[in-house]
Amino acid sequence: MSSLKSFFQYYLAIQFLGLAVWPLTRRIFGKFFDRGWGFSKILGIVLTTYVIWMLGSIRLVPFTRLSSTLIVLGMGIIVWGIDFLKLKATHPHRLSSALAGTATQSSKLGEFKGESSEEGKVRKIEAAEQVGTRWKLIVIEEFLFLLAFGGWAWVRASNPDIRGLEKFMDYGFMLSALRGNFFPPLDHFLAGETINYYYFGHLISAVLTRLSGVAPAAGYNLQIANLFALTFLESFIIGYVLFYKSVVTNLSSRLWGIASGLLASLFVTVIGNLHLAWEYILGRSENYWYAAASRVIPYTINEFPVYSFIVADLHGHVSDLPIVLLFLGVLISFFIEWLGSEACLAQSSMFKAPARLEAAASAANRARQSHSEKRKAFSFKLSFCPPARLAESKRVGEAGALRFALCAFLLGTMYVTNSWDFAIYGMVLGIVMFFLYYRERLNLWRTIWDLILPLGSIVGLSVIFFLPFWLTVKPISQGIGLVRNLSSPKHILILWGFYLFLSLVYGWWLFREKIKKFLRVESVVTAIAGLLGVRVKVVGGEDEVLEESQKHALRSSLSEAGSMVNGHHVKRGSLSDAIALLFLLCALILLILPEIVYLKDIYQPDYYRANTMFKLYYQAWVLFALATAYGTTRVIYWLARRRISVAKIMLFSFYLLLFTVVICYPYVAVKTVAGGVKAYRGLDGNYFLQEAFPDDAEAIVWFNENIKGQPVILEAVGESYTDYSRICGNTGLPAVLGWPIHEWLWRGGWDIPGQRQEDVRQIYEGGDDGRARELLVQYEVEYVYVGKMEREKYPQLKQERFADWGEIVFENGEARIYRRGGDVE
Repeated sequence: MSSLKSFFQYYLAIQFLGLAVWPLTRRIFGKFFDRGWGFSKILGIVLTTYVIWMLGSIRLVPFTRLSSTLIVLGMGIIVWGIDFLKLKATHPHRLSSALAGTATQSSKLGEFKGESSEEGKVRKIEAAEQVGTRWKLIVIEEFLFLLAFGGWAWVRASNPDIRGLEKFMDYGFMLSALRGNFFPPLDHFLAGETINYYYFGHLISAVLTRLSGVAPAAGYNLQIANLFALTFLESFIIGYVLFYKSVVTNLSSRLWGIASGLLASLFVTVIGNLHLAWEYILGRSENYWYAAASRVIPYTINEFPVYSFIVADLHGHVSDLPIVLLFLGVLISFFIEWLGSEACLAQSSMFKAPARLEAAASAANRARQSHSEKRKAFSFKLSFCPPARLAESKRVGEAGALRFALCAFLLGTMYVTNSWDFAIYGMVLGIVMFFLYYRERLNLWRTIWDLILPLGSIVGLSVIFFLPFWLTVKPISQGIGLVRNLSSPKHILILWGFYLFLSLVYGWWLFREKIKKFLRVESVVTAIAGLLGVRVKVVGGEDEVLEESQKHALRSSLSEAGSMVNGHHVKRGSLSDAIALLFLLCALILLILPEIVYLKDIYQPDYYRANTMFKLYYQAWVLFALATAYGTTRVIYWLARRRISVAKIMLFSFYLLLFTVVICYPYVAVKTVAGGVKAYRGLDGNYFLQEAFPDDAEAIVWFNENIKGQPVILEAVGESYTDYSRICGNTGLPAVLGWPIHEWLWRGGWDIPGQRQEDVRQIYEGGDDGRARELLVQYEVEYVYVGKMEREKYPQLKQERFADWGEIVFENGEARIYRRGGDVE
């Protein structure tokens, strides 16, 4: 199959899965401007994989292409059927438009039918225009996804080899899932055992490969491109939504929303850190090696998304990126839904005239004044413990229940895809819920008490969703320890200086009025005097005349009036700002934690916190990127509508300089790895075998074409991260032992891999024929492989014994495949 055909088959499979769950995403993300269209792809992929996995885990339905296709069709029929019946029962006049994804707008048009005034006609035009705008945004999203998917597929086609680092591990997991009928898949590095690792991301790759019908070696590279495209698209959606919900837009500022989305996509998916710039300053950029940017802090791993996509290991932290962004999207949808239900802040249509904006703002002010001081900007509830307001809207209650279930489901999905993210985003969820609950109650202990049920329900439900995984996969961590040495501030700035600068500027802009007030001379004098126990009254100025409540009202009025700029209503302290600040808080916590504690594993003693820093820093990058992309757009949007000054020009120029620095990294890295994407080689990830291991390549083809199921094979045991385990890594057949260091990590000790390493040596070159035969029977070896690397690894190789015990079923150059005969039993 050609690479182009494989690309389009894979692309159509992704689109089909997204379309199958579109009515569901429309209900969950009903307040998003695109109605969740951009999230439908990853939701469809995850739900389909989950159903296949669950049915295979209970051994009810085998994992085949036919069963997978029927599952997708059945899921689509159920989702669309339920949506059809609900619309038919509740809103028959909205049915046709809802199927097109424009139900809300059509209802608006229906509401305007009774209006005979000129205003009613204007509102009809505005609603119709918004329908068209919504579809324009969906077209933009589809274009961005196809561009990102095709672009990164081209990058992979310039360097498609599934070789190096841990690709034999990841590809082997994927192939093992494809070879088996049920789950968990067999461990191709340890015959007789199932995978003791978070393998759900590899299963997603297997499902998409099977549904699309492409060759697995091409499917591996296409999944890397798909993960890049999904991450790019979902980041764009979050960036757009945050800006759209913070600024009441017209045509001009809607373009700023797109700019915010694109900046979020670039920050999360494309840019690098400041390491390249630092090396350039030191004069060491001539022979720059891109991987050094991920090892800045000694004895740790400081990986970030674009490095992962360039390396192209199909690891759990990479596969989990789209799932993480979907989870964050669900959290944001909680915010938006409850904001709308309480009418705390005005959010007008992007097409409404300035006069209508003023009316909407006045209505919001009156609504705020009617609430008590304890019920301020935000409220957050889960549908399992709804407030009285929730009962007023059945639709909101249903959407809330869906979000609650999806939140738990995605948290569970993170555990089986990249278990670290379960704890990380459990923390994010807890911080978000604490903030919103506390803002409503203003009582610490009551907030903590009220959080026990919803948080406990989400965590418990997340475990129930993936109970078979929890029962079959054992955690590989070995406890928590205290960090013995701290990171250098220089290294922290190289890694995080870009985001820290953007965060500081955004924070200054957001709180500039309070900062200026705090820094006034009279405020400083009053504060110092207060510390000394002296009461000081500042004489002069408006503060002497006005009562505190009057001053607050006046400042609020001035703030509201000042936010009306050229027909744009900018909401200070808005929903989006709260989300951005919470993301920044969580990111800072993730930066601080690996300076205090670490999770113990086998990487001792020097690299003791490598994995901890790796996984925490990785998600800190995502949170920093989303928050600062939105914050930077808000600041530039504000600067663009103010009088030009030297300070503003300098700030904007510094923005451009920093962005230029970090955007150079992917260019240099891709050029280093893929030759600047000029040497097109296609998407076949096994092509390198023909060049590097021609004899082995033919043997691998023979295994894949002639062997069904997963019989045990024997091949040479070598070090991890090398070309050893090339047979099991490219067939998915379980070897007696693959990479021993990895099995040491997964099995929690050296006993098993150490013993098997010696047993494999005994079979290949041991002097006792009887003992070698016993070991073949003990490990149920059916095929023995002898190639160039086996001869190099075992110089005393006794190849003739295998011919005596069985038959040669494949021979090519130095490669031999022996099938064990019955006389060995």
